[in-house]
Amino acid sequence: MLIDHRLMLNNWVEEWDNRIATWIEQGSECDMGLAHVRDAYQGKGQTALQFYALPEPYVGDPVSDDPLDAVLLMLNPGGSGPEQRRPNGKLVKEVQENSYHSVAKDYLLPRTRKWWLGRSRWPARLLEPSGGYCRIIGIDLIPWHSKKWGSIEISEEVLIWFKKNVLTPAAIMSKKSKLSENSKIGPPIVLAIGSQHAHYLPKLGFELKYEVNEKSDRSDLPEWPVQGDGLRVKRNIRLFVAEDQSLAVLQTDARGGFFPPSKAFDPIVRTMLALPMGKK
Repeated sequence: MLIDHRLMLNNWVEEWDNRIATWIEQGSECDMGLAHVRDAYQGKGQTALQFYALPEPYVGDPVSDDPLDAVLLMLNPGGSGPEQRRPNGKLVKEVQENSYHSVAKDYLLPRTRKWWLGRSRWPARLLEPSGGYCRIIGIDLIPWHSKKWGSIEISEEVLIWFKKNVLTPAAIMSKKSKLSENSKIGPPIVLAIGSQHAHYLPKLGFELKYEVNEKSDRSDLPEWPVQGDGLRVKRNIRLFVAEDQSLAVLQTDARGGFFPPSKAFDPIVRTMLALPMGKK
């Protein structure tokens, strides 16, 4: 990793350590200097942000020298449990005594580690069709929890935030990922789950190269998966590439849940990312 990229990631990790330490010290009302991002989010009830829960901007170890398989962009950390809630949650105390990074690099909690291991199955299948788990880093658009995702108003300030604090570190981390190295499309690749990504990427100069769903009829892609009733499975899959070729984002979303594509979609994704098809 280049020295300036290493420095950028170290600074990024340190900034989050400092922000979250401030939140622990000052209380739930602390916006960590991110009021412009927090106030752009819209949600109530189950989609309301949980300011009493430990902010979680990323999981995994962004500054590790260990081989990385893939970078995964999410929306936010989802719902929270008692361990993540102030003032006496076990995870809050652990972060207070150490740092956010020291805890996040091991995926925070056994419960969240299991959740992230489940998400890692998708890139693991893309890299090795036999499946299994792989080493990933997850980055959230916003660090605050909510039981369900609401929406976020994409202002100029929010776009600057997404570019500086989400996409730039993601691009640096993904340069040496196995997913990027195996692909033949050129730029480093990250995977993204959630429709919100498709709304802001074009505003940041990303060109939509591919867009397919159950209504598409493309002869250049493998056959679309079908349900038991014979109807095509509903899902959107898009490939965005930055104008400067610094990053490619394979984004996907489906109604009814926040989850990656099933194994049946792997041939389509591999084709879009120009990955080896592997053994069936």
